[in-house]
Amino acid sequence: MSLRCSPRLLAVTLAATLSLAASAQVPDLIEGDSIPENATKDWTLGATGARGWIHSEKLVTSNARQIAITAVDEESPAAKVLRVGDVLLGVGGQPFSFDPRVEFGRALTLAESKSGAGKLRVTRWRRGREREVVLRIPTLGDYSETAPFDCSKSEKILERGCRALAEQMEQPDYRPNPIPRALNALALLASGERKYLSLVRREA
Repeated sequence: MSLRCSPRLLAVTLAATLSLAASAQVPDLIEGDSIPENATKDWTLGATGARGWIHSEKLVTSNARQIAITAVDEESPAAKVLRVGDVLLGVGGQPFSFDPRVEFGRALTLAESKSGAGKLRVTRWRRGREREVVLRIPTLGDYSETAPFDCSKSEKILERGCRALAEQMEQPDYRPNPIPRALNALALLASGERKYLSLVRREA
């Protein structure tokens, strides 16, 4: 009786083994593991005003199940609820189950809608204690079926984003590298607002 394995079965088995090995390397931040020293990428957590580190492999975060808070803006919705060092374990009363970055984004979109009423509920771990907390997010309404076209929510996001960019670009120490600098100027130009033309001319 032959015990030889087909090339296809061997490839599937090898892929599954490598996947399990990669998953085993994901740090568990509530069990004493820490963010790796060579990890330099963290993510903006939308309108919360916080940033978080998520384990990723080539920027793919599907194996992660935690978000480590790395920064919190003092005047943001997250300011009185989250701190650097907190770990988010889930949203909407459910633990992260497939990709924290995607799940958090969907929960944020729901919180911004009329039905969400501006309430973003997250599971926060802090110093050994797990707790459900609520971040109050500005309610921007729902995306239209044609978003970003003919969509009041998209218009609000563009307006607020351009306003924030303009405030940043007006600062004396504004000196980003050429790529984001050019993109920021193009964003203001694309808004069609004449009030930003002086900034666009300066950048040009």
